[in-house]
Amino acid sequence: AATADGGLNLILTDDKLHTLTVVSETLVDLNAAALDNSLSVLDGSAANGGLLLDLSSATDADEATAANQVITVTTGSGNDSIANFLGQVQTSTITLGAGNDTFDMAASDFHTGHTLPTITIDAGAGNDTIDLSDSTTLVTEGTISVTLGAGTDEIEVEGTATSQTGVTVTDFTV
Repeated sequence: AATADGGLNLILTDDKLHTLTVVSETLVDLNAAALDNSLSVLDGSAANGGLLLDLSSATDADEATAANQVITVTTGSGNDSIANFLGQVQTSTITLGAGNDTFDMAASDFHTGHTLPTITIDAGAGNDTIDLSDSTTLVTEGTISVTLGAGTDEIEVEGTATSQTGVTVTDFTV
């Protein structure tokens, strides 16, 4: 089905989708129903029309060992939006390409079942918004590293951590 601006709204039914590569010059909308919990790698580096991703079910669930669970998401030069990211894997790498991108952490305990998980976000160039405020236990264990690129970026961090390991933000002007 087409999106309002002529892009593509995909619904995928494969329940063992480990790797997805998206190549498009128009907007691609992958909502929560589109991606199952087997997803480990989403390569949208050639999706230059923008990606709308709901990652609420992306947990690399087919990897039985929690310490080996990995999520890697790369987007292209369009205006991308990643919503409802759970971060409930050992290692997460989110690389947003150029464009005015948004990243939204879901309301969850991002460390569930993992020892000192690591989330790395590279916002790329553009006027980006990184929202880490939805999780009240966001940084009780592990680390979150955010690199902001060229452009006017916003980052929001909240939480009630008792043993804060930390959120590190680099490449920004105050």
